[in-house]
Amino acid sequence: MTRSLRVKFFALENIEKDSKVCIFTRYERMQRLIINELSNKFKGINIAYINGSMTPEERYEQAYTLFQDDPDYKVLIMTSAGEAGISLSKCKNLIEYDLADSYAAQTQRHGRVRRSDSESKISNIYQIILDNSWDEIMLKIINKKQNYDQEIIKDLKKE
Repeated sequence: MTRSLRVKFFALENIEKDSKVCIFTRYERMQRLIINELSNKFKGINIAYINGSMTPEERYEQAYTLFQDDPDYKVLIMTSAGEAGISLSKCKNLIEYDLADSYAAQTQRHGRVRRSDSESKISNIYQIILDNSWDEIMLKIINKKQNYDQEIIKDLKKE
């Protein structure tokens, strides 16, 4: 089964002109492929990126100086290295090209755009799920763990 990058960017074409989008993938190689595909499809697009091979200073530069503060940077592509510790309060849209490995990692990812200081009251999260794939199985596992989490919290509130 092959993933086509072209199919995955439907959300980018439907995103408001001035909105920012963060794309998560687990792999640096896929990050490079996405950057190349976006650069070819959307000429002149400025893309920031974060991955595990970068220093904390480089990550800060990409996430804050470029993506958050520069209005010309509309896209930030992150590997799992960006799941925690980064506030994307100016970002309204998140696309998970690859699903997170766990419910906790997914919560961290979603938390990057769902912030108390977010400029937008609504954040859009898109997950790319292929039929009859590992993605479907992973999503079922994550949803099951989310339900456990919600039940535990509900039980704690009763006490």
